[in-house]
This record gives sequence, C-alpha cells and structure tokens, in this order.
Amino acid sequence: MKLAKKALAILLSAMMLTTLIPMSVFAAETNEVVEIPDEEFIEEAAEAPDESSYDDFDETPDETQYDEPVYEETAVEEADSETEVADSGTEAAYSETEEDNSEIEAAVEEPLEDPVEVGLTPAGGERKNAEEADFETAQEIGLNEAVQVGFSDGQKSALFKYTPEESGMYVFISRDYVDADPYGYIYNSEYEVIGSNDDGGGERNFSAEQYLEAGMIYYFEASLYGDPEESSSYYVSIAREYCVTYHANGGSLKQDSFEEEESVYVIAGDPLNTEYRGYMDGKAFCGWYADDPECNEENRVLLGELILNRDMTLYAKYTDGVAVTLDAGEEGYFGYDDEVGYIKEKTIYVSEEAPLDLYQYQPSYENGGSFKKWVYEDGGEVENESFFYTDTPVKLVAIKRGLCTVTFDAGQGFFRDTNEPTYSVKVMDGERFYDYGSVPSAPKANDLHYIFNQWYTDEDRTEPITEGEIDEMVITGDTVIYAGYTPANVVTIEAGDNGYILENGSDAHLTEASFSLAEGENVDLEYLSPYDLALKACK
Repeated sequence: MKLAKKALAILLSAMMLTTLIPMSVFAAETNEVVEIPDEEFIEEAAEAPDESSYDDFDETPDETQYDEPVYEETAVEEADSETEVADSGTEAAYSETEEDNSEIEAAVEEPLEDPVEVGLTPAGGERKNAEEADFETAQEIGLNEAVQVGFSDGQKSALFKYTPEESGMYVFISRDYVDADPYGYIYNSEYEVIGSNDDGGGERNFSAEQYLEAGMIYYFEASLYGDPEESSSYYVSIAREYCVTYHANGGSLKQDSFEEEESVYVIAGDPLNTEYRGYMDGKAFCGWYADDPECNEENRVLLGELILNRDMTLYAKYTDGVAVTLDAGEEGYFGYDDEVGYIKEKTIYVSEEAPLDLYQYQPSYENGGSFKKWVYEDGGEVENESFFYTDTPVKLVAIKRGLCTVTFDAGQGFFRDTNEPTYSVKVMDGERFYDYGSVPSAPKANDLHYIFNQWYTDEDRTEPITEGEIDEMVITGDTVIYAGYTPANVVTIEAGDNGYILENGSDAHLTEASFSLAEGENVDLEYLSPYDLALKACK
C-alpha cells in the first residue's frame, strides 16, 4: 500500500506540472510529441517525499496535505491540448502502480538523431579529414576486387562497404599509389572506427587488418595524408586472411632458442614465407606437414607452393642429417652470449629432403659492412647457396662485402677540376655505381692535337662504354675505366688591342690562347667556357 501511495504521489505531481514551461520530447509508448516541464521542475517532481510522511499519507489526500497550485490562465490555455495526450498516458500508468517507479521514468526517451551523416573520428586520435562522410553513398566492393581511387576532384577520401559471407580475418589494402600517401580506416555498422593503418603494406601503402563477422555491414575509407594533387590515385581491395601456425614439433623455430610455435596471418592466395624451418639438436629438418603432428607423407607441403584457403597448423619433421659448420669469418658473428661473447660458429644439420638456404644465415659485422657470399674452407665457391646440400660434413666460411674502388684513368690527359690524371669513387661491393658517385667531366688531353671522345673498360681501348652504362654497372671488385682520345684541330684566338683572355683557374690576362676542336665541330667564339676560356673587353 505504501508503494502504491508513493507512486501515486509522484504521478500526480508530474501531471500538475505538465502545464508549466513546455519542452518537446518523444513518448515511448505513443511516439507522439507531448509537453513536459522545464528541467528544474522535473528534478523537484522526481524527489520522493520523506519516508516518515508515508505513515500519515491517506489514500484520499485532504486539502491540507497539498496546497492547490495557482496557474496563470494563459498557461492553462496553451497547454490544454498537450495535457489531453498526457492524460492517456496517465491512465495506463495507474494500472501499474505496484511496479517500481523506474518504469515511469523509462516512459520518456530522447529523440533519435539521423545517423546518415556523421563526423569520422578514428580510435587514438582525430581523423585527418575533418569533413563529414555520407555512409549512404558508400560504394559496394567485392572480395579481392581492385578499385582505383582518384582524388582529381579535390576529395580527400572514398567510402566502400562490404558484407562478409564468413566470419574471420580480413585486410583492407592499398597499392600502386601515384602522388599519394594512402591511409585506410575500417568502420562497423555503427560507423565506429574499428581498425586503421598507414604504412603497414610496405612503403606508403596501408594494410588494415580486422576480424569481421559474417552478415554484418562494414565500411572502408580510402583516405590521404595531406592535400591531394590532380594526379593523386591508388588502388584498394579487401582480401581474406588465414592463420598459419608453425609448430616446431619438439624442436625450436629458431636455433639456440625454445620458441616452438608461431602464428601469422597470410592473405589468401599469397605464398608463404619459405624462411621458416625447425631446429633439433643432432637432427636435420626435412619439411612441413599440414595439420599432422605425426608427419605422414601425404600431408607434406612446400611453403613456396602452398596457397592457403583455410587456417592451418604446419608441423616440422626431422631426420638424421649431415653437419654443416658455418664460420662467420674474421669480423663476423651470429649473435652474442653473455658467457662466451660473440658467437663465431654454428652447426646446422642438412638433409636432401630440405636443403639449406644459406642466405638465411648471414653473419653481422662488428665494424659495419655486409655479407657477400659463402665459400668452402679451402676457398672453393659454393655453387647453389639457396638450395645447399652435402652428403659429407663440411665447413663454410662467410666472406664480407667490402668497398671497391672505381678509378677513371685520363691516360695522356688530366681532369680539369683537379688537374690530376685519375679520379676515384668508392662503391660497396655488389652495389650499383650510380648509388655512390657520378662519372666525372671529360678529361683534357695534354696535347691539344687530341680531344676526349669515349670511355673504355679495357686499357687497349677496344671495349667502349657510355656514361649511362657506367651508372648502371654493378661493381664487384676494383675497376678501372679508361679515357680515349681522337685527333683534333688546334684553334688559336687573339684578344686584340681592346681585350684580354682569361683561362679557367688563372688570373693572368692573356693576349692569345689555343684550344682543341674535333673534326667537323663548330664553336661559338662568344661562348668559350667549354674550352675553359673567356674573352674580356678592356676596361
């Protein structure tokens, strides 16, 4: 009875206050607009009477318990239509007076906002592009469908939507960008950012990974850092990813460690990383077996050929093998141990079923530099470092890649900038010449009756080479490039009484000077800088 009295009192208070200052809301049951009191009056009405007052509260309250409120006549007239709507809700409320009064408060809810156009704010920070995006205009994109995104009209993003048919990991990727720095976002059906990425796809490309549920709509935004240019564009696509777990099956995935298992996600259709292998003391790794820890032959897979279409666990298999000892060389090392210091050697067992990729075992170097190749202990060349196998124990030694000297030999001449007969550039062994230096300017012959005409790779000047070819040369050892000359005519000029001649690198005023001119070559006497000369008028 007390609870009923309490609820009745609150309802009566709310009814009387509906004729005060109006404010529109939605009624949850009728979905019609009604008028409710100003916020400060709502708070007063929501305050329950003191518990002690319930004992003296009679079912039929007399006039002494409630003072009759006095209303302005105009306020009553303005609220008449709204109180009629409120009355219908009140009658329904009277039938539930035994319920908790929280149900009364739930009868009024806030109006819903239109979710079509919203500002996009990714997790972890403010979205790059401040403009709002209209998800209603998102373009449908299919799985593995490549779509080109252009920004020539000044837009800074493009929206796509996709509904996966199966739950799992998916990746939103960009490629082939032109004058653009791509950035990708993934949104759920509530337009909330659930994933984003910048350069995870290599260079400037993004690769945003996310677990998606089947049948749910997801949105994908292809965006940019900075303002777009007329030529800004790139391709986007959505791909399925599968989890591949490498299990060492009693061994380790890394030598000298205890890491037995590692899982990675691979895009469906992409080949697997062939660098994974198992290690076990005294045993040779001989292959991977799909979802089969017993390693039965019918389940064997080759990492370079396997194309994933489901999640998979690969188990390593081992057999008796042949020992291959790797020596890091004089300056190299394979790692560092607190007890023994730099690790200079390691032994790996090889089998015919799984030959070694020796490039995976390149040493590091204390004073910089990089690995060049493996040779046998006696200096013999290793023919196939990618698929190395031996049926007898061997020792291989690492050779460090050093700096090579590329020398340009002016022969019977000199280089104008240095007045020296040679010019040298240091290039890392195995690297392209252009990445370390440039071809010098043509040298000048000591005898003016000759002029430079070509570079040669041999001292006899029988193998010509162009400057472009020199730039692209991969240098694998000390190299000499020779200057060649051809007969020339000698031209002598006189300054006359009204001028003088300056020669490059000299302040001396000359009355005459000579230079070489190849057969059939013309010269502009007013422009002699190619010949290190300049005509000057007297002051």
